Amino acid sequence: VIPSKTIQESPVQTINEVLDGQIGVDVQQRGPFNTQSDLRFRGGTFDQSLLMIDGINLNIAQTGHHTMQIPGSLLALSRVEILKGAAVRQYGQSAFSGAVNLVTINPTQNQAIIGLQGGSFGYFSADAIAQYKQNAHSGFIAFNHQQSDGYIQNTDFKNTSVLFKNQYETSKATWQFHTGYNRNSFGSNAFYSTKYPHQYELVNNGFINVGYENKSSVWDVKSTLLYRYLQDQFQLFRDMEEAPSWYKDHNYHYNQVVDYHLNIGRKITDNLFVTNASNFRFDHIKSSVLGDAVQGKENERYSKTMHREMISDHVQLHHILNNFEYRVGVMGLFLPNQGAFEWLPGAEISYQLGHHLWSASVNKAFRMPTFTDLYYKSATNIGNPDLQPESAWDYEISYQYQSPVLYAQVSYFQK
Repeated sequence: VIPSKTIQESPVQTINEVLDGQIGVDVQQRGPFNTQSDLRFRGGTFDQSLLMIDGINLNIAQTGHHTMQIPGSLLALSRVEILKGAAVRQYGQSAFSGAVNLVTINPTQNQAIIGLQGGSFGYFSADAIAQYKQNAHSGFIAFNHQQSDGYIQNTDFKNTSVLFKNQYETSKATWQFHTGYNRNSFGSNAFYSTKYPHQYELVNNGFINVGYENKSSVWDVKSTLLYRYLQDQFQLFRDMEEAPSWYKDHNYHYNQVVDYHLNIGRKITDNLFVTNASNFRFDHIKSSVLGDAVQGKENERYSKTMHREMISDHVQLHHILNNFEYRVGVMGLFLPNQGAFEWLPGAEISYQLGHHLWSASVNKAFRMPTFTDLYYKSATNIGNPDLQPESAWDYEISYQYQSPVLYAQVSYFQK
């Protein structure tokens, strides 16, 4: 866990820089700041990572290249939770190698913060947040903008982001509303291939999420409903400049996600808890290159389409016994499109004695192929619509030492 105090005191300007350098996390950046980045855990790929805001799954099925394309500002963060390995199975099949959860602030007072920066190559950055607290209502609106003319040809970028959160809290229940928008345009010189230096990409994306939580001395019920979209335009030849005769048009993709999550927790005793998490997710894309051809739309921009559904249920037992703590759980995952069903079991155990913590875990990980895995074809890629999901067993043992002045960890893991 990285607290906000550490983030604010560090010389970082983007979430990429916060994550980069953390043990077991690899952030591979194309271009400066948050132009485009790939998130990887422990040697996994960018398609095996999950990114969340307040536990909201914002991944897009098109490709993991868009995982870091999210709204937000460092000023809005309360902490960053880094979850490694398949033990994060309860967050869904996207968390094959690990996950990052960006936990936002819950304001306790009215205040505003504004920051401006400038630099060479036309660089300009603005970061701002307005927080409010009024009786049972609290929330914030955060804004971030970064732009540059580029340090060499076709490396210019312009990134604008807005994130809004409102919370209404009573003694028995909490309502939350999140919405965000991000627009990112950038020259992609050598991002994907050095053969085509005039590549360009424009990504528009946003989301709306409504959440509810009802707590009692025994029961804990959480429910969220998410709608997310991402529109991606990729130009191999920017504005068709110097485009050869074989290059007819750019690549266009429009992604939509609907996700419903219901978590019910039951306190059996002071040290024994049972939770059940159910999830329904719908992923849809219409595209110029990804998906199955749509009859009658061969000459239109979005001539192909693809969709899939996933239904899952996760049951977990959590028991604290003196210095011992263990979790045992299993997820059942149903894939209606394939008519397939998967069991994803897992268990974690830990023992703490003073500053020392020993832990071990075994879990089964699972990931659906992205739409790019299934359909994208180029000189260096061959898509396969019949590609099957990947799965793996994940084993880990770990030792940690933590005191007020020293933190140390050693781990062994195998997938």
